[in-house]
Amino acid sequence: MSRGRRLARVASWGVADQVLSSLVNFGLGVAVARVGTPAEFGLYGLVFSAYLIAINITRPLAVEPLIIRFADKPADEWRVALGAAAGVVVSVGLALGAGVIGVGIALHVLIGMSFGPSFVVLGLGLMGLVLQDTWRSVFFTEHRGREAFFNDLVWGATTLAVGAGLLLAGQATVVTMIAAWVIGANVAALAGLIRTARPPDLAAVKPWWREQRDLATPLVGEHLIANVVAETIPYLISAISGLTSVAALRAAQLLLGPFNVVFQGLGLVALPEAVRIGERSAGRLLPLAAAFSLGLASAVLVVGIGILSLPNEVGTVILGATWDVGRGVILPYTLVVAGMMAAAGPTLALRALGEAREALVVGGTRSIMSLIGAVIGAITAGALGAALGMAAGHWIGAIGTWWRFVVLMRRHQGSDPA
Repeated sequence: MSRGRRLARVASWGVADQVLSSLVNFGLGVAVARVGTPAEFGLYGLVFSAYLIAINITRPLAVEPLIIRFADKPADEWRVALGAAAGVVVSVGLALGAGVIGVGIALHVLIGMSFGPSFVVLGLGLMGLVLQDTWRSVFFTEHRGREAFFNDLVWGATTLAVGAGLLLAGQATVVTMIAAWVIGANVAALAGLIRTARPPDLAAVKPWWREQRDLATPLVGEHLIANVVAETIPYLISAISGLTSVAALRAAQLLLGPFNVVFQGLGLVALPEAVRIGERSAGRLLPLAAAFSLGLASAVLVVGIGILSLPNEVGTVILGATWDVGRGVILPYTLVVAGMMAAAGPTLALRALGEAREALVVGGTRSIMSLIGAVIGAITAGALGAALGMAAGHWIGAIGTWWRFVVLMRRHQGSDPA
């Protein structure tokens, strides 16, 4: 019971922190939808995708190797490694930020688009955004879930204060709302730095890479295929069928975002528990994987149908004019998220079995199939076709993931002690 309560407490802080973080991002999305046009909301989707790409580069390069290799080390060794990992995050964040600023300038000057300033604002604050994400992972690794929650609270409160000031001053635009969010993240990054009392060690960046690249390289590969490829979909859809299609998909993604909260929160305890179960008996992972996938996928379908049943007046209050373009893709995008959840159980079990390479292969295959489906769908039927194509890719990939898991589980069962 004591162990169960401890796991429940860790998971509850994880879910609470993810709820708060998602509320901050949800609030930004709602603010942008209310002050901008559907096309500008589509632009915000591209800016947010650029942020997610940056997160999915810094995590495998620094944060995940830190957790995997140093979480159980003595405090002094952990703090040295933390400084090195934070130095990597700062260096990569600055480099990526410069690249994003370049993209913004190119859009604004060379192509003549008026959307460039949004990317410039993101680029200027990108280092703080990725550093704030790092502190969240660090606090949870140190069993300081309340600190992670406090850090996200600082982010949300600062964003709200700046955004409210802009609204009262009549200066609320898409660019200024993004700026309020970026400022909030950078204030939170500074607060996290104060709470950890461990400044980034830029001098340790090269030694860190030499020592951790054997782990970081496959982790980066997994994130690039499973996450970054998926985040390029909005750019391709924008090129094929316009920003309004991106806005429709982003609206559906925003409304279904709470499931990422649940998944991330449960993930704090799901993987280590799956590892312990697999060490005792690989066969016990099958019911665990089935329950994990079935529970999450079923819940996604129920809530997606509930969102679709909302009166138009309620949807308009939440998303403004963007509700009209987003409502038509809610159901197919629900199938996209349900397909992701259907593959979550066997993917978790594959990692627990130590089959990281296999998890990379099946995860990458799902992402590529989803990308192909989105492109073909966008060409044939715009946002609706893109969502249906993505759903088909994820569900076919989920079936393949389950097949590979069952095959490999039988192999591990054969090596179980009698």
